[in-house]
Order: sequence, then C-alpha cells, then structure tokens
Amino acid sequence: MADDINVVAVVQFNKGEALVLNRPLQFVYERRGMDYIGQDGPFKRVLGYSRGSGRFVAFAGATVHVRMTDGGIHHLKDHWWSGHEPGSVHATYRNVESLQKFYVYGGACIMPDDYASLRESYTGCVYPYWDYEKVIKYDDQRRALLNRIFHEERRRKALTAAIKAKHRELLAIRRNP
Repeated sequence: MADDINVVAVVQFNKGEALVLNRPLQFVYERRGMDYIGQDGPFKRVLGYSRGSGRFVAFAGATVHVRMTDGGIHHLKDHWWSGHEPGSVHATYRNVESLQKFYVYGGACIMPDDYASLRESYTGCVYPYWDYEKVIKYDDQRRALLNRIFHEERRRKALTAAIKAKHRELLAIRRNP
C-alpha cells in the first residue's frame, strides 16, 4: 500500500491553486465500460474512448501504459483521451521530486469534499508560481553557481600560470639573444 497523500505546499497556478504532494501519484486502473478509470487515493484519472483520426489523436499519438488492478499492463494509443468523472473537480498537482526535475504540473479529478479536506490540511503560505520553483531548486541552483565560480577560478589560475611561463621565456630570450 502506498503512503498517505499529504499536501506539502500550495502554489498559485493561473487563476487557481496547485497542490504539491508528498509523493508521486501512481494510478491503478480498472475498466468501466469503454473507459479506464485510474485511482490513487482520492485522485482519479479518466481515459475515455473516442475515435481519433489522422493527426487528431490522443496524447499526440504516444502510447500510454496503464497498470491495471489485476497487475497487468494495458497499452493505449490514439483513441484514449483524458476525461473527467461526473461530480468531480479538476485538481492541479505534482510532487516535489518531479517538480525539481521538470517544473510542470499535471491534473486529475477529485471529489470536491476530498479536495477541500486536502487543501485544509495545508496551513502554510501560498507560493507565487515562479517563487516556489526557486525554493525547491535553491540547492541545485546554488551548487551550479558555485561550480561555475570554481571553474572560472581554475581557468583564471591556469591562464595566469601560462602568462607567467611565457613571461619567463621572454625574459630568458632577452638575456640570451
């Protein structure tokens, strides 16, 4: 069983909010009629069937691999579109580790009461969109900056040593014409 889902931060996102979760969501799907419904905790992802044609296909023609409740894997392509479950609301979310790698949020369905209880569980500040990226990437950005500074310092030392060596050669040539 996966860990409980907790909100570790809330970020301003367009005209709403995005939830930053303590772990990535790992949807497990079951087939309901023509649809696949994935669930992880209160979050659901609906993949509904609708025939696509030509260049108008779901997920830009990529194959989506879904893990089923029976342990199998189904490979969906072209005609399975992201949908919405009746009565649910859209929730924008992602976890910290995923955001550190690629600062993009995703979406899923959630029942309004579940969303409200998750949102109420977080009592911290609501971060402006770009500020939260700086918060979670601070250590990486600092390390990259320090590496660049150390690299430039080594280049400066090497250049100084090369100039001093050439200067010594020039002085030696002047002494012994």
